[in-house]
Amino acid sequence: MNPKYDLDSKYYHGFFAPSLAPIVELTPGEPIHFSVPDAGWGLENHSLNGYQRKELPCPTGLSPKGHCLFGPISIKGAKPDTTLEIKVLKLEMASWGWTQGGWPTPDTSIATGQIGPHLMTWELDGNYLVNNLGHRVKSEPFLGVMGLPMKSPEMQLTTPPQFCGGNIDCKHITEGSSLYLPVTVPGALFSAGDAHHAQGNGEICGNAIETMAEHVSLSFEVHLEKVDWPIFENDHLIGVLCAAPSLNHACNSAVQQAVLLLSKMYELPIKDARALGSALIDLEITQCVNQNLGVQAILSKEKLQTCFGELPSLFK
Repeated sequence: MNPKYDLDSKYYHGFFAPSLAPIVELTPGEPIHFSVPDAGWGLENHSLNGYQRKELPCPTGLSPKGHCLFGPISIKGAKPDTTLEIKVLKLEMASWGWTQGGWPTPDTSIATGQIGPHLMTWELDGNYLVNNLGHRVKSEPFLGVMGLPMKSPEMQLTTPPQFCGGNIDCKHITEGSSLYLPVTVPGALFSAGDAHHAQGNGEICGNAIETMAEHVSLSFEVHLEKVDWPIFENDHLIGVLCAAPSLNHACNSAVQQAVLLLSKMYELPIKDARALGSALIDLEITQCVNQNLGVQAILSKEKLQTCFGELPSLFK
């Protein structure tokens, strides 16, 4: 099926805000199909010879120009203190990609070592990407930005991840996965973009293998039970995504939220959930380059099945 929405600037924006009018209202379970340019609004790859690539123009009167995001999408029944579930049904990326990093900025110098700007281009070859130097990396597509606006009336930048999602850069939210986000405004006003072919935990040079998503299919559900931070689930893992200006604070939040989740899923006293968590919870650095640093606390479904003999649903 072709995307329903064409590449018209009126469907895209570069910030989060509760004042942005939704482009569509969906009922829970109703799928939506769309394309989205790369994070820099690009419609084609960067060039090593300086060719000026084609980009989608930012809508007139809308600023700032952050990541190119499709939306916002309003979901019937979503309201503050509920949870929006985003089901990733399909992800098809363009046959190209780029990685550019090395510039010294406050949020990337820790990872890049201030080595100076550098561009690498990639082309898709089957299930792998081959760069201009001949190196190969497997394509494992996901969207780096999936999020909702905070209740604040001010425009919110797309770069730092927040408790309601945004630039979470979680490589585990691939096709077939679900993401759960806390809703703070009526309709939720979901937006998505920042397509990646592949990324390691940390996103250490400031971006991943960036690309354009040629076909994204999503659907949504609304849960009355509220989550405090993003939670993802795929066939093998459940994870809580937290972010803060320091890794210590992000780690503390991720541990706390994962212990609370474990306690809720299996009706455990907190002290037992924390003790078991020392064996069951893995901490990963989601990204260390987006102002708020991300830590994800991961629970293996296989380990949970072994430990408890069952795997209950996250929501009743």
